[in-house]
Amino acid sequence: DKKEFFKILHERHIGIENNIIAISDFQIHAITYNFLNEHFSVEMYQKVLLHECIHMLQLYFSKVPFKEHIWLYEATACYMSKQEININPSSVPEWSSICNNFYSCENCYFWAYEIGKYLFENHTNIQILEICKNPKMAEEIGKEIWQKIQTDTSHNPT
Repeated sequence: DKKEFFKILHERHIGIENNIIAISDFQIHAITYNFLNEHFSVEMYQKVLLHECIHMLQLYFSKVPFKEHIWLYEATACYMSKQEININPSSVPEWSSICNNFYSCENCYFWAYEIGKYLFENHTNIQILEICKNPKMAEEIGKEIWQKIQTDTSHNPT
């Protein structure tokens, strides 16, 4: 229930101001749709649940540590669950912020989707699996993708 969900968020030091409606570790914790139907469509809710299912698979199969590569986990989950966010960001964060303080970056899920988009459009599934097995490769590919995003004029504020 909703009370139990917020208790879990509190225990993990996750603020409710982030509009989090689901989290996963080795199981999914989510607010039931009955509490959210005024704010989320069924489609949006399904995408969030798929996003969390993807995280569960990542936790089981990836060799890349989550805490050190949150950007990769979120990029994969956002892109694969089709959680595209249409905004015009006012600024582009530095790669060090994406790596070290991902959730503190303004529009972090927008950037996660953009990274995922570049990753999946420019790498084969086999390459992506290799990236998920190799932390050093993940770092190198992440930097390359971020450089492309930074030079992409559609991401630069006008």
